[in-house]
Amino acid sequence: MVIVGIIIGSFFTAFTSKEFSIVKTDKRIVIKTVIGSMLMGIGAVWAKGCLIGNGLVATSQLATRAWLALLFIALGIWFGAWFMYVRGSKSARG
Repeated sequence: MVIVGIIIGSFFTAFTSKEFSIVKTDKRIVIKTVIGSMLMGIGAVWAKGCLIGNGLVATSQLATRAWLALLFIALGIWFGAWFMYVRGSKSARG
């Protein structure tokens, strides 16, 4: 219910302040988002939990699985940022 309230509240605020607009997104961005979301879901299943469960809770319990999952979460974030921003900016220039 909280999420529904956030969506309705942000819509109302944007609409009343005349900042609301419908933006058509690029097809490549949608494809990258879908692929990234699927990879995050697969990673959460393989790690037996999400970032919060592994990174905050299980590492404080010194679980080896959690430290390994946290390492690969950090590597995944680094690779994703490199892929989207560094590699993306090079292909946009050339």
